[in-house]
Amino acid sequence: SAIIWNTINLRNNVTTARDVKMATWLLTQINLPRDYVYDMFAYGQEECLKELYFVNLEFNGKKVGVAQIETVEIDEFISKNEKEIFEILNSNKNKFDYIFITCIDLENGFNRFIANDEKTKNLIETLFKVEFQNNIAKREEIIMRKEIIPILKEYLFR
Repeated sequence: SAIIWNTINLRNNVTTARDVKMATWLLTQINLPRDYVYDMFAYGQEECLKELYFVNLEFNGKKVGVAQIETVEIDEFISKNEKEIFEILNSNKNKFDYIFITCIDLENGFNRFIANDEKTKNLIETLFKVEFQNNIAKREEIIMRKEIIPILKEYLFR
């Protein structure tokens, strides 16, 4: 479970050959139910907004808040929780110069970025070559917050 979770089911950019080798070996040792991975990623979906937190970063005098949601069927999740998501962004926006949520669809392997201020949207569009529509942008490949932060740091310190 830890390998699957931390590597986004062996799909993220930081997955190592060791992760793949160990996961492959473990699967020969146990019999997982067919929907195990889906169920693991879907578990707790209803609670994730209550536990959402923004990593508080500061680069070159600019405060950045980044939160991450990891679940399945992310588009459905966003649609169902859109009001609450934007309330969370709005209630935290005065703390940061840039604030956004990155959402990883663990089943289909893509990201959604959610931001509702032009400065943040412009930053994300520049860094990740995405385009916002109605405050939401899609990135076809998974990128995790731990990969996003160094990109932000490099850009904001230039």
